[in-house]
Amino acid sequence: MHIVPRIAEYLKSHPGLYFQQDNAPGHAANFTKEALESFSIQPIWWPPNSPDLAPIKGIWDEQKDLVQDLDLQVHCNYQRLQGIVGIAWDQISDEIIHQYIRTMHERCQAVIDAQGGITKF
Repeated sequence: MHIVPRIAEYLKSHPGLYFQQDNAPGHAANFTKEALESFSIQPIWWPPNSPDLAPIKGIWDEQKDLVQDLDLQVHCNYQRLQGIVGIAWDQISDEIIHQYIRTMHERCQAVIDAQGGITKF
């Protein structure tokens, strides 16, 4: 399953959540905007240089670890990589996602305290 339908499914099953991403070139591309729009996903656009505010970064790190655990040679074949990424994503529990979401206040405060500079996140 393509990632955008998974995001749409997750957002529908968890009312009150929003999809946040920065304005990095890949996120701001017309293809990305059209894909999100086709699934009625209205993202919250954040500044392009705000990784400290994105809990997904930690989730991606966990997903990368899972991918490596599942198949060390996965990067040799795109189709294999695509399949393994989906399997790894399915192994990330709602509790792990909620752990990252619960740190948002702390993340935002750290960025404010650092006046937009580097934080521990």
